[in-house]
Amino acid sequence: METQNVLKSWLAPILAGAVVGILCTYYWLPPALIVFAPLSVIMFWRKPEYGLYVFIALVVILTDAVDKDIEGIFAIKDVKIQGLPPFLICFLLAMCFVYFFKLYFIEGKKSIISVKYGFVVIVVLLIATGTGIWLGSDPTNLKDDFYSVLYPVLCFYLCANVLDTREKVYRMLGVLFLVGLIVASIYDIYYLRGHGWPYESDDLGSRRIVTRATQDLMVFVAMTITIYSASASSIITGWRRTLGYLGCVPMVFAILFSFRRSHWLGMIAAIAVFYFLSSALEKRKTIFWVWVGIVMLTAAILFSGDMANAPITRRVMSLADRNQDSNVHHLLESQQTLKDILSSPILGLGLGSKHSPVSGIDWAPEDQPTKIVHNTYLLIWMKLGMPGLFLFMWMVVKYVSLLMSYHKSTAPTYSGPIIASTGATVGHWFVLLLTGPVLAYWYQTFIIGLFAAMVLALIREERRGNTGENSTLLHNISIPYISESHRG
Repeated sequence: METQNVLKSWLAPILAGAVVGILCTYYWLPPALIVFAPLSVIMFWRKPEYGLYVFIALVVILTDAVDKDIEGIFAIKDVKIQGLPPFLICFLLAMCFVYFFKLYFIEGKKSIISVKYGFVVIVVLLIATGTGIWLGSDPTNLKDDFYSVLYPVLCFYLCANVLDTREKVYRMLGVLFLVGLIVASIYDIYYLRGHGWPYESDDLGSRRIVTRATQDLMVFVAMTITIYSASASSIITGWRRTLGYLGCVPMVFAILFSFRRSHWLGMIAAIAVFYFLSSALEKRKTIFWVWVGIVMLTAAILFSGDMANAPITRRVMSLADRNQDSNVHHLLESQQTLKDILSSPILGLGLGSKHSPVSGIDWAPEDQPTKIVHNTYLLIWMKLGMPGLFLFMWMVVKYVSLLMSYHKSTAPTYSGPIIASTGATVGHWFVLLLTGPVLAYWYQTFIIGLFAAMVLALIREERRGNTGENSTLLHNISIPYISESHRG
């Protein structure tokens, strides 16, 4: 029996490492693979949370959707290997294979999130695939759309199963804080040196912005609110609180000077949700600091010169400008997509589909991004039809209902402030889903899946009644892992 246990514990990781090594050796330099592949598999097998920390760190560090080289831009692209998915996706798939193989076949356990939901997603994908083939979608576009749904689902299942304790969730938040601080600082320094990301709009003209990496801005918003919540509830105090606030400064700078209106509105929405989910004490402090922030921002704009022509002011005012280029394009694009969808409202246009070019704008039809629409709800309806849209809306309603029921049914808890701050990201997501094609970008959906999994894990732990048992976790985790001096 002892021999069998030893074989079980070593045979599977060795075989998995051999498979990953063989697949990768054909494309990677053998010396690097000899070290990287076996060590990665051992990490996935013995400490899968560490593999997940590395994966999420790469999601934040790498730059999504960089189609071509642009002079003066700071971006780290994923490695693409002919015949294989990008390196980050290979990393995810290898981690999923090793972890779930061990979970099901070695440990004999089941997924924390029922796999029946995954099967429903697969059925929806198969229907949408059939619709796309039937309507003559391009095979490459069809494959890309298929993976844009499949990979985030795999990421969510992995996060939900691996991050199954408070300690692991807090450590993931620590990783996000550290990586976010490093990335935001690099972006800011690069921008202040006169570089940054080239950006052009009719309300800003041609100028540089800090970044267009949406997944990074999502992390910056989430971590700023989380550090504030942990400080306001005395979860972090003293020098840890000071370091936390100092770490948020480059993130807030990046949010402001990226001039991304959806993230400005998303942060406001996230603060509103946080206010709803937080305790009475946190509510009072939040109102005070929101007013302080408004006063400081207004003063900064006033001292910068002509307030009416300040870039931030012009960008804010463009939200109500019906003639602003992107406002016009997004509205006409949504209208055109809706017209196309209504020709097949049940099945939609299928995976790989495109909507008709938008007329009435100064943009050649062949140059328009007709594979996407800047409204994720319409994009899901277009690609996945009514089954996909209903499934997505059901998941959204279920998630929001869980947050509301938790808020109403529980007394103040050790993880309450962290649940309120991480759960508040749903306000940010709501704005992004209304104004952008989130489904089309893996990195954004990976971040959404991660935070949803962390919130579910913390609520699950609280409902188990293990608060006292786990109260020592935060004592043992220092910044960036969020230390605890809170006692209810």
